[in-house]
Amino acid sequence: MTQTKWHRFLTGALVAALLLTTFAPVAMAAEQAQPAAQVSASEVKGTITGGQFAKIWLGLTPENPGTVTLTAVWDRANPEENGVGFYVLNENNLSAVLAGQRIQDNNIASGSTNFFLNGPDNQQGASFRATGPAYTVVVYNDSASDANFTLTASNAVITDDSGQVTSEGAMMEDEEAT
Repeated sequence: MTQTKWHRFLTGALVAALLLTTFAPVAMAAEQAQPAAQVSASEVKGTITGGQFAKIWLGLTPENPGTVTLTAVWDRANPEENGVGFYVLNENNLSAVLAGQRIQDNNIASGSTNFFLNGPDNQQGASFRATGPAYTVVVYNDSASDANFTLTASNAVITDDSGQVTSEGAMMEDEEAT
């Protein structure tokens, strides 16, 4: 009789231990695999890797039809000469680039230090007339070293749902909530 009670006790303890060890890694993996928060702001900051011809693809949504202006401030002088910058693509440009055409030949605007008269030598700007609902900003780094940047939009909101940029005071949402 005591052997049966002892057997039941051990069986219960083993089942409990198995359940704990089985579900603990699953719970930890679920916690670690939560989706990146979506950033939606008029100003974002990021670091883009060097030495890999890296690109960060961001969404750009005009607030109103009309002129949209983008400004990039870099951690280095003469951004174009140092292999960093940005392009703005409309839907047709995006399709062409994704089909293998050169981004340099398929954009509606690109960052330039000549945009601002007597501006800082680490700042680029570009503007375009927004007629569509959505655009893509491609920030690139063709240099050998990592580059830090701040990208600001006037009359538009920059969005990132892949966690590549951050923003102070940005509207942050979990992808599951949207």
